Amino acid sequence: MNYSTMDKQIITALANAPDNSLVIDQIMEKFQFSEEDIEKSIKRLENKIPPKIRTKIVMYQSKWVTELTKIDDYGIKSAKTSKTTNLVWDTVGDLPCFICPYSKKCNAGQEHYNPKNCPYLTDWLVSSIAGEVYTGNPFHQDYESKKSKKKTDEGI
Repeated sequence: MNYSTMDKQIITALANAPDNSLVIDQIMEKFQFSEEDIEKSIKRLENKIPPKIRTKIVMYQSKWVTELTKIDDYGIKSAKTSKTTNLVWDTVGDLPCFICPYSKKCNAGQEHYNPKNCPYLTDWLVSSIAGEVYTGNPFHQDYESKKSKKKTDEGI
């Protein structure tokens, strides 16, 4: 038996069942699968990321059996990420807060370490809005070399 086919058949049966649930006995009757094959399929479906089913023990026809319930994904699909597109990192990668030594102390309630009064954050926002690359982060390891390069470019 092809396991991916079996898994798909079980998921389809659960999707068509009332409350998206069936017990193992119902699946065995419907598909003529062995209990061992169904249990292997259950483990595969539970261990998928995200899980496709959940199980619980219920009373069915005077005996305790495993009930399978399809986990509804509500139409949420996993997003494909591109290795060439780093939108978030490209957008905020040079944010001075990432390497600021005071970031743990920084909050709106502080007098000295406050994002409202931070000159580095303000400069970063201004340069980001203007579409410029921010090079004014004094906490960055290349800051001094960029600063001296800028002075030589300006002829100072």
